[in-house]
Amino acid sequence: MGKHDLRYKLEHAGDIFIEMIEGIGSSITRPFRGIVLTKNINYIKYQRANAVYQIGERVVVIRKEQPEFFSSDPPVTQLFSKFDAVDKKLDDVIKEREERLSRIRGYIKSTVETVTNIDTQMAMETN
Repeated sequence: MGKHDLRYKLEHAGDIFIEMIEGIGSSITRPFRGIVLTKNINYIKYQRANAVYQIGERVVVIRKEQPEFFSSDPPVTQLFSKFDAVDKKLDDVIKEREERLSRIRGYIKSTVETVTNIDTQMAMETN
């Protein structure tokens, strides 16, 4: 009987070793499952927010094409009023920024032309 126990243990030593490793592995990975779940929750929330954003973009397009579609819903009409005000403000700020950049570009261009003219005149005078 003693030989049978030793023989059995030797034959199944690999199985016993693997079971021990699996036990250690699962005890190590268990705490990380919560981290993985939290990461998944955050990613799914991001996907949801992105879907809501895309729905909102599509609703704005539909509203421009068919404004009467939303006119019977006062909360949506109020939201569109807010959206229109923000959209106009954005357009105004972008326009102001473009005007400022245009002036700066004009100033840079005139400065470069002046420097080029001075360099040309100096080159002519030295020849």
